[in-house]
Amino acid sequence: MKSTTLHFLTLLSIFCAGAQRLQADDPAWTAQNRGTAGPALDFSLGYRFTITNSIQLTHLGRVDYDGGGLAVPALARLYNWDDGTALTEVTVPAGMAGRETNGALVVHYAALANPITLNPGTSYLVAVEVKGGDFGYDIGMTMADTVQWVEGRATPVGAPAMPATASDTSFSIARPTPKCYMGASFKFIPSASLPPTLAITLSLPKARQVIQRDGSNHADILLRGTHSSAAVRLEARAIVMPGATNNGVATDWVTIVGAPIHGPFAGRLPGLTAGGWYRIEVRAVDAADNVIDSAAVDRVGVGDVFVTAGQSNAGCFGVPTQRPTDDRVSAYTLSSGTWRFAADPQPDISSFMGTGGSAWPILGSLLARSNQMPVGFIGLAYGAV
Repeated sequence: MKSTTLHFLTLLSIFCAGAQRLQADDPAWTAQNRGTAGPALDFSLGYRFTITNSIQLTHLGRVDYDGGGLAVPALARLYNWDDGTALTEVTVPAGMAGRETNGALVVHYAALANPITLNPGTSYLVAVEVKGGDFGYDIGMTMADTVQWVEGRATPVGAPAMPATASDTSFSIARPTPKCYMGASFKFIPSASLPPTLAITLSLPKARQVIQRDGSNHADILLRGTHSSAAVRLEARAIVMPGATNNGVATDWVTIVGAPIHGPFAGRLPGLTAGGWYRIEVRAVDAADNVIDSAAVDRVGVGDVFVTAGQSNAGCFGVPTQRPTDDRVSAYTLSSGTWRFAADPQPDISSFMGTGGSAWPILGSLLARSNQMPVGFIGLAYGAV
């Protein structure tokens, strides 16, 4: 694939299937056939995907199965599936605007006002409103090498409005059939064509990490990472992430490292008020006060951390499995040093850990709602032998 060429990924129709292979200087999918026309249903559909290399998304679009133009405008949206937030959207106009031929099919694209960079390690969902059909079944296609299809997702028939957030509830229909639910589309610039990789990384804090509050309802956030740019200082701040349950007090930019040298760095963002989720941002600033680099971690909380212990019921040998009803409940994974949503079974707390249910998701949800702050569990239960 040539590094100077804009490549396309188009997410085709529902129930589609087929082998994939990228062709240089062409759309990142090629429709080998038209498949079978879909019924005249109104809903929203798309698919979940990950990427192996950073890309810059420039357009969103919608498949035009019969090639005669779109009867009505179509809202297309990209989500971060891991936290449900909508990242960007466009309305693809009705008619013939943005019409492009892709093998046996036609796709209509609309450019984003501000291209968005997607990075490995995050799961994304791209979706589009489908009104009056105009999609197909069993369409073979070829995916770009950097884009990894995960599963198809759709809203129920009769619910065509695009959900504000993406989750198992808002996109409740899941299809594991390869390359299904692909009425949405997008174009992207591959990583080789993007500007050079920015030279600051963060290893702490971790996503979904909960830091124990002190007696005054505050905590310092330890920041660690690497740095290799012409910065005269490194700064950090915390902002409260969007969401009905998220709370806290945002901070101004504060200097965490003065006169940084290339290599590892460590600093503290002091006195963060109990709450969350927060987005922790770090930036490198040069002598002219220009921001030359930045990095961020989403879903960092200040609240209460509990070390759990016990035997069977504490170690996930219960029935049924439980899932927190509050997003602010996290569990620590000892083997990887990471945090995750505290749904059962809990992370690998011992070699005698069960695969069933525990009390921690329910307890965490009650505490998070009662105290209005995130809750973290570090499990040390040891099931009976």
